Amino acid sequence: NPDTVWEAGSLDKLVSIASGDASIGLLSPALVDDFDSGTAQAIVEHDLSLRATLLSMTRLRPPIRPEFAPAGIDTDVEWLHAAAALVRSDVLRSIGGWDERFFLFAEDADLCRRVRASGYRVVLTVAARAQHLRGASFELSGTADDTAGLRTRALAIYLEKYQGKLARRTFGAVGTVVYGLGRRRGQAREAWRALTR
Repeated sequence: NPDTVWEAGSLDKLVSIASGDASIGLLSPALVDDFDSGTAQAIVEHDLSLRATLLSMTRLRPPIRPEFAPAGIDTDVEWLHAAAALVRSDVLRSIGGWDERFFLFAEDADLCRRVRASGYRVVLTVAARAQHLRGASFELSGTADDTAGLRTRALAIYLEKYQGKLARRTFGAVGTVVYGLGRRRGQAREAWRALTR
């Protein structure tokens, strides 16, 4: 992402780790708020599903939020916020690169899922760090309403890709009601599109 700053030597560390372990397809440094404090950012996620999404949207379970990785150890994850990451070029080619239908949201969830599906690991290492200036990419995307709409659109694409059209339409139907009642126009608009396209 354009809102990351690499700590000196971190790229070399990532290359060294990935070169020494052919099972790693995607390797991410720990993301921190700033290098001085070393405050870690929660970037670890679980694969998205229609069930978890609907339960979260309707407040029948807590919202889906990223988690912190275990402190001090390298961790295999389902997916992570890839604001800064090293992806093996042969792996990226073999899975067809980035899916360009995603913009700003869920592209890392999709990429990590495809890396794992191809038999490689997605790993977060504590041996390297990058400072992530959270939100800088959002500010270039328009209003908060526009940004929320982009997130909803990306989730609809992701759900259809991995669970089919019925999942997208179900998400769209529930989202149209939930977001419409909450007067979240950008999200309601994109949920309606997910339902009707």
